[in-house]
Amino acid sequence: MQITIDKKIGQVEKGKVSDWRKNPGNLDLAASAALYYAQKQNKRMIVIPGDSYGVAVFHIANENKSISYFTIKRNDNLVVVVETNGEVFRAIASDV
Repeated sequence: MQITIDKKIGQVEKGKVSDWRKNPGNLDLAASAALYYAQKQNKRMIVIPGDSYGVAVFHIANENKSISYFTIKRNDNLVVVVETNGEVFRAIASDV
C-alpha cells in the first residue's frame, strides 16, 4: 500500500495487544497496540478502519500489506500511521 501523510494528530503510549484484541473497535487501544508492533518490528504500522458483520473494528498492518485485504473500498482510505517513537499521523492509503 502507498501511504500519504496528511498531518500529525498526536502521541501514543505503548499498550497491551490483548486489550485491543478484547475490544477491536477502540481506536485508542488499536493505536497503542500498533505502537507495540511498530517497536517490535522496527517499522511504522498502519491502523485501518473496517467492519466485522456491521461492527466497527480497527486492523493493524504494515505497509507491505494491500489495503484491499482489509477493506472493500477501492479509492483512497483514511488511516492512522503509528511510528516507532509513538507519533501518530492521519494519512491516506491506497494500493499501488
